[in-house]
Amino acid sequence: MNSKHRLLLAILIVWVNYGASVAPTYGSDLSEFLRAVFENHHQRAPTGAEINYYSNLSRNAGPLESYIAMVSSDDYFVNQCQRNTQVYVTRIYQLFLHRDPQPGELRFWVNQYQSGRMDRSSLVRQFCQTNNINAVPGARSVYRPSFRPPTDAVSCADALLTKVRLLNQVVTREFGATWFGKNLLTSTARLQATTSQFRNAVSSRNSTQQQIRRAADNPERALQQVDSQFRAVPSASDQCRNLLWEIAELVTAARAASMAWQGRPSPASPLQREVEQLLATLRDFASTMSAYQYQSPAYASLNRDVNGLYVQTQGLAEMARSSPRQSDLNRVINSINTQGRGIGRQLQRADIRLQQGWWKVQHQLEQLTVTAGVGGDFYVSSAHPVVINRPSWNRLPGQISPGYHASAQNRQIVGDTDRLLSLIDNYIASLRPLASRSRDVATMINQVLDLRHKVLVLRQQAASGAFGSRLQYASRDVVRQYSDVASKTFAIMVGNDSTLNSPSWMQIGELAYRIDKTVRGG
Repeated sequence: MNSKHRLLLAILIVWVNYGASVAPTYGSDLSEFLRAVFENHHQRAPTGAEINYYSNLSRNAGPLESYIAMVSSDDYFVNQCQRNTQVYVTRIYQLFLHRDPQPGELRFWVNQYQSGRMDRSSLVRQFCQTNNINAVPGARSVYRPSFRPPTDAVSCADALLTKVRLLNQVVTREFGATWFGKNLLTSTARLQATTSQFRNAVSSRNSTQQQIRRAADNPERALQQVDSQFRAVPSASDQCRNLLWEIAELVTAARAASMAWQGRPSPASPLQREVEQLLATLRDFASTMSAYQYQSPAYASLNRDVNGLYVQTQGLAEMARSSPRQSDLNRVINSINTQGRGIGRQLQRADIRLQQGWWKVQHQLEQLTVTAGVGGDFYVSSAHPVVINRPSWNRLPGQISPGYHASAQNRQIVGDTDRLLSLIDNYIASLRPLASRSRDVATMINQVLDLRHKVLVLRQQAASGAFGSRLQYASRDVVRQYSDVASKTFAIMVGNDSTLNSPSWMQIGELAYRIDKTVRGG
């Protein structure tokens, strides 16, 4: 053996010994390991003092002793177990043995603690000795395999379905008997179902481009739920975590393959064509409108209204592609018409060029209403000529004055939604520089943009004088979107990088819930 080989062997021995002595799970960085364990069990990021305390304890007494201190702390007992000894003992079994205790086991350890013979630290330490536990549970390694998913849609779907089925088997074997395992199995079953649907779609010659792309979206949504619930699992094998990583890569590849899929083009219905024409006209008008928004607060408010109408019309376009029920179509188109009337009233006092541009939007909206079978709901006839060089529209024959005006409650909602939109825009601006380095951040931005669209719809409803169930529906849609993003996408992003836990996101939620309370008359 030459000197070079002896040197490499010595380095390897040192690396192995160091890895075994520090943290068998999260790599060689002890603080990173402790931070991950702490966040998993306490559902929050540790303070600097806590990291220092547990790091020193781990170095002096070993990682297991540091782990015992975490799960026997007052913080864990109060906030995660609600001071309930039975819940606490059950958690200990789930953390260390990945199962629930038997009735006799539960009674024994509960009696040991309630009798005062031992405190929580002594209980957990005795529990580990009794069950021959001498290492930290939940060991996971940083895994970055040289895995390259297929690039074509069919092969990618086949590989994805195989991996998801294997994940189901591994989860059943490792966690099937635990409470969190049952929840996780429900999510993985949904992931398997959506993956199977995607595979059937790409295997069919009759699938359209739209059907393929929609089918590729569903596994991604299901995977987000699996990933979110997987973070509540106290431990898992490397095989389980590696499978989840490979599935995430395959889902990303499936999305890319679906975008390039050259299948049978989807035939557009007359309704779809009308909606697409309306969207194109609205885009042109919004582009013109954007040049006016800085001239006065009234124009800025009008610009937001136009954007809200565009978002609402985008939702109608999505609905038109899926053969909607007539009742749903009536509800959405009537809502768009109401918003359009509100914008038309505001434009009576606007620049003549904006009034002329709005006539085309009105005309196409009238055509769309008739095509959809909803009935003519607009106040300008489709046969009306384009107005040229008229100071305003308020002298045109046949123009109907609105039957109501926005209430004081609606005006308050409009003001609050304006502040909410400002908070959302600032939050998105703060995340954009980080989107290139983190897929979590990019996903968060897209989800917050969806939230912004729903806020625009709520603002538009309030500005046009909507009330009752219509306004409540739009408000609930905002709150529901915020809650979904907070519990899933935001939790994942912050779980991977605690520095992204911005108070701005909490302010957005507080204002959204306050608006919803106002809408409900609270």
